[in-house]
Amino acid sequence: MKKKILRKMTLLAGLLMLSLTNYAQGESDTSQPILDPNPRFECNFIGIEQEFILHFKDESALSIDFSQTPTEPLQILDKDNNIVAILDQRKNAISLPTYQHFAIQGKNSCGEIGLFYTFNTIPQINREGFGLPRKIYSEWTTNFGEGQSQRTIDFLRENKNLSVLEKLLIIQEYYFDGDLAITYRGEMDNENDDPPLLGGLRDSILLNTPPFWGRMNDAIDVVVWGEPTDDCHCKTTWGFSNNGPGPVTTHSIYLQKNYTPYKWYEHDIDHPSKVHKGGSNRYTEYRNATKGAAKMLDGKMYMKGSHSDRYQQKFPDPAQAASTYRTVLGYTLACENKQEQDDNCMCNDRILEYTASYVNSVSTNAKENTPCFLCGNGWSAYAQAEDWAILTVSSKKQGIKIVDAGRANSKSEKNTTVNKDWNIKIIDLAASVTASAVTGGTSSLVDSALIKRAAEDIKYLIYNPPNYGGGSTYNSGGNELLGGCGSEYSVTLRPNDPTNIMIHSYGAFDLGGHTKWESTAHIGSDDYLAAYMDYKETDECCNEEVFNWVIGVNGGQQNLNALRCINAFYQLGPVNIPAKYSNGLQDLWWTDRDEWGSEVSSKCPSSYFEVFVVQNDDHIIPLGTSYQVASILTGTVLMTSITVEEITLGDLKTVLANEGSFRHSFYSLKLVSHNEVQYLKIYID
Repeated sequence: MKKKILRKMTLLAGLLMLSLTNYAQGESDTSQPILDPNPRFECNFIGIEQEFILHFKDESALSIDFSQTPTEPLQILDKDNNIVAILDQRKNAISLPTYQHFAIQGKNSCGEIGLFYTFNTIPQINREGFGLPRKIYSEWTTNFGEGQSQRTIDFLRENKNLSVLEKLLIIQEYYFDGDLAITYRGEMDNENDDPPLLGGLRDSILLNTPPFWGRMNDAIDVVVWGEPTDDCHCKTTWGFSNNGPGPVTTHSIYLQKNYTPYKWYEHDIDHPSKVHKGGSNRYTEYRNATKGAAKMLDGKMYMKGSHSDRYQQKFPDPAQAASTYRTVLGYTLACENKQEQDDNCMCNDRILEYTASYVNSVSTNAKENTPCFLCGNGWSAYAQAEDWAILTVSSKKQGIKIVDAGRANSKSEKNTTVNKDWNIKIIDLAASVTASAVTGGTSSLVDSALIKRAAEDIKYLIYNPPNYGGGSTYNSGGNELLGGCGSEYSVTLRPNDPTNIMIHSYGAFDLGGHTKWESTAHIGSDDYLAAYMDYKETDECCNEEVFNWVIGVNGGQQNLNALRCINAFYQLGPVNIPAKYSNGLQDLWWTDRDEWGSEVSSKCPSSYFEVFVVQNDDHIIPLGTSYQVASILTGTVLMTSITVEEITLGDLKTVLANEGSFRHSFYSLKLVSHNEVQYLKIYID
């Protein structure tokens, strides 16, 4: 009997120990992450990486690249909701009729069918300012800088990185004012019975042949360098803002008026599996969701046991890599003559005004874990995190300038003292930032003296001390690390010198402790960049009024706050471009709720023929003015007449359009009044 009782007591003790051990270890399920893998919960449509429209003689073409191959075919609808084309590839090129409006329809991640992108095939006459998708813009700007002299057309002929359609887009925008149709040689001037130069999308397969480049050079000679002869061809261009890594995704969740696309950058998410040490008792985990320089960074370390551990991460580590988390606006004043790039064009004093902001919040928490009876007595924990933001302006010919910088820190500690030497070193930041801005990412190519100067500039600008907390929990609150609402900076654009305005950000955390603890760190930030250039005209150069913006935010209210500051900046410009959304949300008349965008005026005279008196559609053409309408390529006169009354230029275009013999295209218009001759390049709709 005693032996049976003893065996029972031993068994009960064993069960008790097993129970306590399981309680101490906690849950054993390691399949589910503790941190939310995706910080957003909207029903997302497929990401659009790049989209543009080409305009040929007989049709237009949509080129659209998605972030992935569609899981189900997408549909292009016309204005009557008829299906006109299917998109089922990651990269697509579709012929479409010109002068039409379209929408793309598909399923979102929740399985709901909706319209998520709209576009039109109406040629947009850009004259002296235009934007390009950033991939195309970035590749084109490799042709500019010290020692570079190739004309754009020569660069494109030799380039191996751009596709046929991407090359055509640069040609269309830079040389032909947004419409390839004006390169078309009609039957009257086609003496060799050649096929159309660019009649449609299929003709673009001829691009990489010597005859094509020869004929394209001829068309440029006629359109760009036709009489009266210009000595310079200059245009301002910019890359469509892409706010750093990650595909562009359209959302409509914040729209209140109607169901139309809302331009939103989805986060690029880095969230690896939890790292376990000793089963479920010990693990580390992080999630880094970024939109350019803006971020949501979380780190966690969990322990149940009598062990000490430490977990450190830097995003990115500036000692190892150039800054990868950055928000960018880039501009290039591209100037050339008939032979080569020309830095001496009268375009060397174009001032770009810009504003910037980076706001963050850093919080940490160090606490004892759920009571662990078998872990032993005594425990300690700490958590610390920091966030840096640096504003730079850089160009290939003028180098880099540190414009502004800031940092914020948070520290929590319990029963221990943290090591303050873990944080990011300023000299590493300087090397990373300069490498990113000057060489594109190679620190070894950056002059050490330049790095030291950048480090001194950063140290000078960090006038706020780090925010350190006490106790087990600390939140730094909202910190304006650089710029802010109402901030204004400026930079001078110079011919053939690509200029970038960048916000770089760096985040890091350090977690650790001993025996049954949990440490967490969080960094959240929002940022924006916006720029404005006023209209200016000289004999050899005219730049349009332009404004651009890009923001990185993590919610609807942050979106509104940033855009209100950007709109206030434009109002101080003052922007003379009419507000596009004047009937929309108050204070967002120029941007609406879009996270990025641009607008450009059309004030500059035609780049083909100079305009002496009559410039705009509302200008008066005097009574008795003789006029000739001619082919823009051959000079062949197609109509001669005289005005029998005062008429505006716009009304004359309407008369010509109603006459019926002119197609939708560009023509040369010669006006003669009181022995004064004026030439215009006009578009007859």
